[in-house]
Amino acid sequence: MRFLSKAFLSKAGMKRWLCSGLAGALLFLPAGMAAQTARVLFVQSLKSQPGLESFQGRWESQQGLVFISKDALALYQLQFGPKGAAKKFQLSIVVLDAHNGRRLGSLQIPAAPGPVSVMAGSQGTFLVRTGDVLSLYSGAFERFAFVALPAFAKDQNYDWQVDVSPNGRAVVVVGQKTSSGEAEVNILDGSNLQSWAKFKVSHLDRWSASDKFLIAADPEQAPGEGEMGVMDFEGHWRRLSTQAESDDPDCPYNMVALEKGLIAGFNCDELAVVSEAGNPIYAGTIPDGQRIAGIASDRLFLAQVIVRKFFKTPIILVHDIERKRIRFHAFVEKPSFAYSVSPEGLLATVDGDEIKVFDAPATAARIPK
Repeated sequence: MRFLSKAFLSKAGMKRWLCSGLAGALLFLPAGMAAQTARVLFVQSLKSQPGLESFQGRWESQQGLVFISKDALALYQLQFGPKGAAKKFQLSIVVLDAHNGRRLGSLQIPAAPGPVSVMAGSQGTFLVRTGDVLSLYSGAFERFAFVALPAFAKDQNYDWQVDVSPNGRAVVVVGQKTSSGEAEVNILDGSNLQSWAKFKVSHLDRWSASDKFLIAADPEQAPGEGEMGVMDFEGHWRRLSTQAESDDPDCPYNMVALEKGLIAGFNCDELAVVSEAGNPIYAGTIPDGQRIAGIASDRLFLAQVIVRKFFKTPIILVHDIERKRIRFHAFVEKPSFAYSVSPEGLLATVDGDEIKVFDAPATAARIPK
């Protein structure tokens, strides 16, 4: 599961997604881009799920939700552990059936304070990051591989980042030196976490993992200012443009990797999907007075948060890139929410203290070519 959220409300960052206090405009899509309202599959209170607490009032890096497969939705939180336990914190994970909300299982993993995340793997597996440990779990919730992130470095003065390619086959671990910004990039096999490629660059900024390359800013330019492009798994970078490219600091431009070598580029009012060679695949423009406030993607589906004027809450569009259409739109009721999109185009939110999952109606509007 891949996220670029709050990208136009604060500093853009990979994949983590609590949006709060959003203000923006009524949604008016251009002719031919009308999307039908989503069908609600289920709604549950967080309080009905033992092991979960309110998502409100927590740091983004301490919680989240993610489809770990097309049929399973994981919600997770860093919490205080049991009294007397060896570690003061634990990561609590609850997994629900994505179609009906039935509880499939749960995990409580001892954890140190620090970033936590759950990510979809390949063939029904999922990855769990607890601070400086990355673990690989089977669909039966059994850990069968793990790696300590500092093991990749000669010293401990690193800021660690992890991303997974859309199909889960490549796990990318990046350690950036806190002193110089130099980045050590390790490519791991998604089936066993064994390293099979590594390289160094002067720094790695605004990056995401594809199956055979990275999307990243130019490593030779200052962080936050570099043009976006493609970096192979040997560290060679080349520029890649889309029609959404912008140098407006009030409407920043970013890119994220999709499946099949596709890349989505977007700013605050345009979305453009291209091939690795830069050939246009799909595009959408938001009318004046609206803003794209965040992006989440999985495989070839992309969820786009649209800020609406006069409303404290936004609307979410789910795009089907392969079929070149907006699949549906869904409304968010609370100003604080989390969201994720599945490999088959379901949308999940934690809206206030409610878990909601949406699907498309029987038919969907198509964008004319």
